[in-house]
Amino acid sequence: MMKRVTLFAFVLTITVASCSLMENSLISDIMNATKTVVSTKELPDAALELLNTDYFGTYIDEVLSAEGLGFEVNLSDESKVYFDKDGGCLNGTEKGRRKGKKRKNNRGKAINIEDLPTAITDYIDANYDNATIDGARTNPDRGYMIKLSTDLIVLFDLNGNFVKEHEFIYHHGNHSKIELTDLSTLITNYISTTYPDATIKVAFEKGEYIIVGVKDSNDKKILVFDAQGNFIKEKICND
Repeated sequence: MMKRVTLFAFVLTITVASCSLMENSLISDIMNATKTVVSTKELPDAALELLNTDYFGTYIDEVLSAEGLGFEVNLSDESKVYFDKDGGCLNGTEKGRRKGKKRKNNRGKAINIEDLPTAITDYIDANYDNATIDGARTNPDRGYMIKLSTDLIVLFDLNGNFVKEHEFIYHHGNHSKIELTDLSTLITNYISTTYPDATIKVAFEKGEYIIVGVKDSNDKKILVFDAQGNFIKEKICND
């Protein structure tokens, strides 16, 4: 019986190692392939679901498709996520997802909603009447990041004290991407005048608003404009 168990463990180890090597190889193939820029809507549902769940503190900068292989997704926090053509994540994430190439991770760790400090849940109950918590992450250096059903990210320190909020700006579903060359001169002139050191990274329509993501040497910012291109407000993204 012991020999059978040992043999099973050996075969399981070889199988897991083989899968890991195949996934690393696929990431390498995607990295080295000729890729084309595609819409976020081209990503499989499984990839979008994972991005919504595990990467809600940032936004998609660019999606690249390697035909027949998979996708490379560049995020605003300068990390990359690789998916196979069916939407399976190749990088490796929490909850036993497939492991692959290591990458920079400043997103913290996913946390169950029921494990959040009562100070946080009480604050949300008191200040966001119509919202439910869709997801939560914690980082030992930065505190808690809470995603609400009302398209807001709420940040708390390690003691559960409110810090600030910003908008959740994933651009798929009811969000329509705008090519940067199609932005109105009213918007681009405002950005170049007000944020002379900033680079425009992404733009999309969300309902009656135009959302523009910019990055300078200090921050990543979300700028909100009305449909005519008039500035409304600024939010710091992924602080």
